[in-house]
Amino acid sequence: MTTFNVASISSSAVLVSLNISVWTGRKLDKQVSAEIDADKHTRVRAGNYHKNLMAGVKELEDLGKYAAETRNWFAYRTLPWGNEGTKIVPTANLFDFKQELSERENQFWNLVDDFELVYNTAIQAAQFKLGSLFNADEYPPVDVIREKFGFRYFFSPVPEAGDFRVDIGAQGLEELQEQFNKAKSDAVAQAMSDMWNRVHEVTARLSNQLRINGSEKGKLYQSTLDGALELCGMLKTMNLTNDPTLEQTRKDLFSTLNGVDLKELKRDDASRIAVKQELDDLISKFTF
Repeated sequence: MTTFNVASISSSAVLVSLNISVWTGRKLDKQVSAEIDADKHTRVRAGNYHKNLMAGVKELEDLGKYAAETRNWFAYRTLPWGNEGTKIVPTANLFDFKQELSERENQFWNLVDDFELVYNTAIQAAQFKLGSLFNADEYPPVDVIREKFGFRYFFSPVPEAGDFRVDIGAQGLEELQEQFNKAKSDAVAQAMSDMWNRVHEVTARLSNQLRINGSEKGKLYQSTLDGALELCGMLKTMNLTNDPTLEQTRKDLFSTLNGVDLKELKRDDASRIAVKQELDDLISKFTF
């Protein structure tokens, strides 16, 4: 197994967790579910009927979309650490990361405010939309609806094996420290593997888009090119172990894509083939 300087990572990165909760406005209607089963003569509960209490309410839809987009942003800007949803962020990225996270939190609560403003009106509209399915008891009062939403994050230091503070004897302490360091080394390996996978994924996607098969060409997207260049920038600080191979890969990928013009690639097959060949050569060097 690959070993890492886990002590240096403790001083160059922090752990972060994020939890965003959004009231979906969806409610299981047990009575209707039972009626459908009876109507269809099922012998067991074959399905469930969920009502959308806030159907067509744009403010709640915007909240759900923003929460999902923020979770994706969080996953992209961090690396995995363990199996409990905790992520790791290099301290070199911490200022910008915390600033954007704070801005996203503010925007989230602004959207909650917008939803609260239309909530009572939306209930009245739901009474018309849902007809006999409407049940006023299923709608929390506006003064407690805010409790249905949450945006919470927590930063903590990367722990060190020397933090044990119990008297378990020298042998017991040594065994615990050995287990701790192995778990920590495994977490670092997972984070670095994730980084390698991101590089491989974006490089392979670009290569596929650049393909030429007779008269058929892959469709090129500016977003893929921009995403690859953005990843090159992130790799400068997200290389937790200062892996020289990963750094060289970053440099090679950036050198290949920097200054590339998408319009030129679309009209000039020679340029397209040359860039694809460089990407394929880079992919061939990947080791996992």
